[in-house]
Amino acid sequence: MTNRLIFAATLAAGFLTALTPANAQQTAQQPPAQGQPSPIAAAVNLADLRVLVTGLGHQIVEVRQASAQNPSPAVLGRTPEGLAYQLEGRVCDQNANCTSMMISTAYRGAANVSDANLAIANARFAAVRAEVDRANDLFRFSRYVILNGGVTAANVATNISVFLSAEPASRAIAQGQRQ
Repeated sequence: MTNRLIFAATLAAGFLTALTPANAQQTAQQPPAQGQPSPIAAAVNLADLRVLVTGLGHQIVEVRQASAQNPSPAVLGRTPEGLAYQLEGRVCDQNANCTSMMISTAYRGAANVSDANLAIANARFAAVRAEVDRANDLFRFSRYVILNGGVTAANVATNISVFLSAEPASRAIAQGQRQ
């Protein structure tokens, strides 16, 4: 069996935990010394998603276990500034280990979002995908992170931080509040 690294201590403090095959014990590691590589993550599960939220200093608002109807585990988080977002595992195996994840926000009021403003938001913020679902009166923002082959834990945390820092400005443009 191959080792699978997960996030299990606060990323904000720079700690990571490695998890070996399914029945192994967690062991905390100090962050790598300067110039040393960050641990690699090739998949995330519900525990990892929870740690990502809390590790960034955010509150967990809701947790969704993977199920037969929806095999993707998810955690709804909230930043100290009040921005609610979801981390959702994607492309998951039968044990809910997911080789990618979606970072997203969603809002009611699609009527307030013009196609022209949506296009501007998408052009200005490549790190955030803006879309509208008029049938359900929603507009959404998302970022898809592929973990296949492994990425550093620091990269995953950076992807979340980039999304959360760009989303409010992208949303303001999409709603016509700023150009």
